[in-house]
Amino acid sequence: MEIFTEEQAQQIVDTLKLGYNVYIQERLDKKRDMFASSGYAWVRGNIIDDAFVKANLGFINNPVVAIAGQSWEYVKFNVQHEEHGKILFLVKNGTRLNTREPSGYLLDYAKANRSLLKEITTISSESDKNTNWNDGEQLAFDLGIIEGNDFEGDFDCFFILAFELGEDKQINSVAVTALDEQGSLHVLQNLSQYIQSSPIEPIQGKDEEIRGLGEELDERQVFGYGVPIEREEAN
Repeated sequence: MEIFTEEQAQQIVDTLKLGYNVYIQERLDKKRDMFASSGYAWVRGNIIDDAFVKANLGFINNPVVAIAGQSWEYVKFNVQHEEHGKILFLVKNGTRLNTREPSGYLLDYAKANRSLLKEITTISSESDKNTNWNDGEQLAFDLGIIEGNDFEGDFDCFFILAFELGEDKQINSVAVTALDEQGSLHVLQNLSQYIQSSPIEPIQGKDEEIRGLGEELDERQVFGYGVPIEREEAN
């Protein structure tokens, strides 16, 4: 499924890498200047959101600051798509672990994806449930308990640009995903191939320092989503 063109996909990955570089440099600076600085892991989302705001990509627009809980700020974007209509678009760190009790504002947004995911499930079941998708990833949907789409909101779908980090603390995968109401991310368009073609290089000469930054924020505690077990087993 193509949500973004090749040119747009490359711009998205470039912007993501730029924002992540700013975050890493901030972490390195604070580690040098402060006795304890691991709390700065919590600023990653805000810094990357800011990079997308400042990039002014045109096709990802209308940034709005929203608040989760009492004080957690994040940025909501809009994407106007010919096929899927008005898309609520967020950028988040993905995780390959499922959450036991998914909850929160993201699952409220996920109600908008009922019709989309049901349609994809039907197409998948009628053809091949193990259809390869881009870099060998498998599509595995099991949303039979969901019927209709009673979501009432000012957008038609809800997509998350989900990125993951490797052991070197660098971005190693990026995908446009749709969240379901069980807290699972379903890959719609894999953008990982654009990481290598990006002109944005990781911060040079500080590999050991970057790997030694300590534990990253476990966003499952805040956002409550994960990758389907079926997809993991298929890989």
